[in-house]
Amino acid sequence: MAKRGVFKKDIIGLFEENNYKILDYNFEKGKDKVSVECPSGHRTEINYYNFKQGRRCRYCSQTVKYTYDYVYDFFIKNKCKLISRKYRSCKDKLEYVCSCGRRSETTFDTFKNQSKYQCPACSRVSQTNGKKVDFDEVLFYFKNFEMEVITKKDEYFDARTRLAVRCFCGNSFNISYSVFKQKKNKYCKDCASKKRYEEYKVRIKKATEYDGVEVLDVFKNDKNDYSLKLKCSCGDIFEVSYLTWKARSNKVCNKCYRKILSKLNAKYDIDYVRERLRKADWTLVSTEYKSASTKMHALCENGHKTEFRFEHFLRGDRCRKCFTENNKGENHHNWKGGITSESEKVRKSPEYKKWREQVYKKDGYTCQKCGSKRSDLCAHHIRNFSHYEDLRFDIGNGITLCEKCHSPNFTGSFHNKYGTKNNTKEQLEEFLLE
Repeated sequence: MAKRGVFKKDIIGLFEENNYKILDYNFEKGKDKVSVECPSGHRTEINYYNFKQGRRCRYCSQTVKYTYDYVYDFFIKNKCKLISRKYRSCKDKLEYVCSCGRRSETTFDTFKNQSKYQCPACSRVSQTNGKKVDFDEVLFYFKNFEMEVITKKDEYFDARTRLAVRCFCGNSFNISYSVFKQKKNKYCKDCASKKRYEEYKVRIKKATEYDGVEVLDVFKNDKNDYSLKLKCSCGDIFEVSYLTWKARSNKVCNKCYRKILSKLNAKYDIDYVRERLRKADWTLVSTEYKSASTKMHALCENGHKTEFRFEHFLRGDRCRKCFTENNKGENHHNWKGGITSESEKVRKSPEYKKWREQVYKKDGYTCQKCGSKRSDLCAHHIRNFSHYEDLRFDIGNGITLCEKCHSPNFTGSFHNKYGTKNNTKEQLEEFLLE
């Protein structure tokens, strides 16, 4: 029996129906080549599937090479005149004159297979059903945008003809009427580039307007990058690249920036640090102080012990724990009204994570079903998580299973077999004994 239900008798029957004589019956599948003799007496090999799709003897189906006289007469019959004097094959390009009088090039294979024997210009006319945009209308349209069409009327054929156009800035470029009409900005490339440059200058000025800094000019430097000419609050005028200015934390001139750095790097003593912390209701715990970048410990106004640098304290940084407490829950910018379920809160709590790690440690980080030591382990509650709230963090109520033995996404796993709700201890014991 052949593949896909094709029997040997079916293969023999198909060839005999088409008067093909089988020479060798040593085949079994439809993909096996069969030695046959065609009605013309040619011997060849072909398989069942290719024969069924319409393929026949490769000798009988060979294409006939056309002569030059045949090709010449074919062009004449279709109201075209062949200019080329040589013809080698149907893939070579031939030059001819269309019935409309235009010269064009094509291969004989393309010419004889097209529905209408025309040049490309005539075919465009037939596609538009004779609806052609008048040349005067094209001239008037370009004139509305202060542009002059250089192309002569004799060279214009339809809306897709590429025209030579002179912009009001004096720049010349080539474009077709149909493409120009679809453009949003009716400019040449140089005018469009200048307009984008002016628009970008305005956006940069708006983005650079900081307190005490005046934007005098926006220009392009030698590297073709945007640079700024700024006036600082101290009166100093300076130039800086836009990317460098954007990355600066302190939006001031270099002189003012050096003054800020000198203040930050000034040598303070521990008494001064203690006094500054006291004014902010902080209590200094550390006893050693070397510089403003030294890591120290202190108690904040809420009693949290925090690690800090004095340079960060001068900058305005404060206790991280206080910041977290003041920006969680309803005070957080992403607060959505408390949509997190109680079950999810428990599973994300530190107590739950600690319980899960202790269960892994108890079972030696090994799946109790298949015995594998995988990285994707899961801590499963022996007694149901939702019904036995008092046993949620009991280490004895947990057992280690791998992802394949636990997740409902894997066939044959615990939750795939028993579901994810109202699971019992008996179900787990039955699952482990399998």
